[in-house]
Amino acid sequence: MDGNFFTKNELQYDDSLITQKSVAIILLLCIPVQAILAYLLGEISKSSRDVQILLSYFASQAGFIISIALFYRGKTKNAFALLPLKPKINPIAGIFAIGVALGLIAQNMIISYSFDWFLQGVNIVYSIEMPNLANPVVEIFSIIVICALPAICEEIIFRGFLLKALRKSGNTIAAVVTSLIFAIFHLNLNQLLHQFIISFFLCNIVILTNKLIYGQIIHFFNNLVAILLATHVPSYANLGAPNWSNALVLGIIAICGVCILYPSLAGLLKNSVTTVSAKKIGNFLFAGLDKEERKQAQIIDKEKRVYSNGRAYLLHPWVYVLIGLLVFLLIVLAVVAGMTS
Repeated sequence: MDGNFFTKNELQYDDSLITQKSVAIILLLCIPVQAILAYLLGEISKSSRDVQILLSYFASQAGFIISIALFYRGKTKNAFALLPLKPKINPIAGIFAIGVALGLIAQNMIISYSFDWFLQGVNIVYSIEMPNLANPVVEIFSIIVICALPAICEEIIFRGFLLKALRKSGNTIAAVVTSLIFAIFHLNLNQLLHQFIISFFLCNIVILTNKLIYGQIIHFFNNLVAILLATHVPSYANLGAPNWSNALVLGIIAICGVCILYPSLAGLLKNSVTTVSAKKIGNFLFAGLDKEERKQAQIIDKEKRVYSNGRAYLLHPWVYVLIGLLVFLLIVLAVVAGMTS
């Protein structure tokens, strides 16, 4: 480590091939590409509902990669070389990434369910089609199509191309806008808040580590645990009923999630970030940079509009307080709305 907060690559972050306009075009291109793929694949799988559902998931992921390839055809030999895709990782950081995934699921479960209760209370019922996970063969293919493919493809387009383009406007704006678009693209009202929060975490991790691989690990295990819970834990479905006992159980799970998430996040960053002192970034709640590093970050941000701050904004203590108050209010509204519907 040379002692500088910014590496040479970060100082030269501006890249003319990945602009906000180009990424907007790619995302718009995804819509017809995914629709065409879904139609073509749907035509050859009408005999099996499970195959049809899995192919529709495959079409959405393949559509992202095909759209990127189509847009950059003739512009560059390898568009994906513009991203930090090198798979080399610190194994310890990889293990901590799994802990981050588990902690995020447990912490956000209360948010997901309470938001779903609120939707039920205002008579908005929404569900997505899933294959028959009780079939072992279908479950294996579901892990590939619903867990592995999104972890690769969605991270490339959202935390790769989109985040990189938006970071020229500042990290906070980039993380928020990326997370909003990521959540909306899933077209899943029940998981809207969870997807926004997990994306915000992933954006900050990518910004700090300059690697997509840790986000891909977290994304994979987030989806995997969701499938395993739905398939192998029958009582998991019972948490969907809006009542105070479920709210209490979810609250306990959230506390356990917090206890897993933030130490795991500290461990991940300690073992993966090379541009910031591990001692500083490993502190719980992340006290931040010293004055000299912060001054350097502000100077570079002013001149280059590259890095809006030397740390992830998500890690400020006041954010935890606001999220806690929001979750408490949402639970109260959700339970009351659900019980009176």
